[in-house]
Amino acid sequence: MDVLCSTCREPWDTDHLFHDSIYETVASYTEAIAWRRLPVGERLAGPYWAMLKATGYEFGITLMHVIRRPGCPKDAVPRPDLVSAKSGIEELLGDDVDAIAATFSDHGL
Repeated sequence: MDVLCSTCREPWDTDHLFHDSIYETVASYTEAIAWRRLPVGERLAGPYWAMLKATGYEFGITLMHVIRRPGCPKDAVPRPDLVSAKSGIEELLGDDVDAIAATFSDHGL
């Protein structure tokens, strides 16, 4: 399933976000493997958040809420309406990332 970037609307495959995005950062192979073993709700914590952000990713509460991605145009800004709607959905659905992605898709977010 794909989720859309809130800045450029580019689709991102959820499997890529869960399994491969960490390899695009400065994380070592050992750190990347450790990240992949974390519960989904902990993958945006601590140093991993900083590594992903330094690479150009910006997320909401979960990996499903891509606010900005490395390939977004430099001058592009996230759409506040999308960020707000997606944040509300994340708050309601908590750690159920499959439901979050499906809800985003159902509503064209």
